[in-house]
Amino acid sequence: MMNLSLAVAVVLLGAKVTAAVVTGSSAIYSDAAESVVHFLAVCFAAWALRLAHKPADETHHFGHDKVAFLSAGFEGAMITAAAVLIMYEAARQFIFGVRIENIGFGMIMTAAAAAINLALGLALLAVGKRSGSPLLRANGHHVLTDVWSSIAVLVALLLYRTTGWVWWDPIAAFLAALNIIRVG
Repeated sequence: MMNLSLAVAVVLLGAKVTAAVVTGSSAIYSDAAESVVHFLAVCFAAWALRLAHKPADETHHFGHDKVAFLSAGFEGAMITAAAVLIMYEAARQFIFGVRIENIGFGMIMTAAAAAINLALGLALLAVGKRSGSPLLRANGHHVLTDVWSSIAVLVALLLYRTTGWVWWDPIAAFLAALNIIRVG
């Protein structure tokens, strides 16, 4: 399951970074920044999951499964760090201005990423619950946080498209960062 999560993280990271560069949207940038963190956290989680399944040895008399809790904590810290970066970028764009281009492309990429992450997040939570893995559950919650961030981005872009008011973009990025901090 972690290999699937890692593969999805790589694909969506590329898609979101591309969308952020093409559009110039701070809200999409916030979604892409969270995906960078997600990729790093999944890499750490995959390593921790492999280590957690190693049997007890001379230096770890009760096994290695406690590393899963370390990984869950690391993922929470990484999420919080991404939120701070997103808040900085949103504030910067709010102060210096926003220029968004190719909004349709950005909305399509963001919606596709949200749908993929929703399916993955729910699957990770289900497998994590069945197996009793805090690591898989933490990863599932992280992926679902990304879904909510993407929804906030879509709402902001839709509001911008319908009203022409560009400030929806950094406001949505800031609100997404607050939600990310809550989950982290």
